[in-house]
Amino acid sequence: MTETQLVDERNELGMKRAALFAPQTDLVTLEGALANERVRLVGLRTARAATMRALRPLQRTLSLLMARRAALMARLELLQQAVVRRQAEITTIEVECEPGPIRLTTSLTGGAATGGKITVPHGTAVSDSAKLTGPFATIATGTVSYSVYSDKSCTKLTTTGGTVIVTGRAVPTSNAEMLTPGTYFWQASYGGDRANLPAKSVCGTEVETVSP
Repeated sequence: MTETQLVDERNELGMKRAALFAPQTDLVTLEGALANERVRLVGLRTARAATMRALRPLQRTLSLLMARRAALMARLELLQQAVVRRQAEITTIEVECEPGPIRLTTSLTGGAATGGKITVPHGTAVSDSAKLTGPFATIATGTVSYSVYSDKSCTKLTTTGGTVIVTGRAVPTSNAEMLTPGTYFWQASYGGDRANLPAKSVCGTEVETVSP
């Protein structure tokens, strides 16, 4: 065998040996990767277990809060039912009671003047305001009408100041009226409702004098 043939045979033997051991090298690499993956999975399981342990107190707190919320909602429902029953009782009492007396107090306003008796120059608009007082004034309904008379007995109607809707003691003011020179007597009249008797302000308590 020549030297060249010997070299070629050695080279071929080396290649066969490398081919023989190459799979073993790949197998070692694969086993190492699997070992690393196992370590990673163990770490994930450990982290998950730690997270679950940390969440347990929060879960217990949340459960307590949900239970308290349910209890509060139940109490609120009971309170709402009690309010509805009480309102029904009050309404029944109001309907069954006899109408009570009510009083109208009034005041005139025109320009810079205000009160029961005012004097304003010709061309000044004057309005009347009323307030209800009485045992059931806070639940008063119905209307108040305003009227203007030319005599102190309130029999000769000059004009009307309009009709307004009553809501409890709140009574809107009349229309603003501009009258010719002279003396006028305003009067407010309440029509009454189921709880309150009709009423009128006293004629002569509101006097408007219009100067020329």
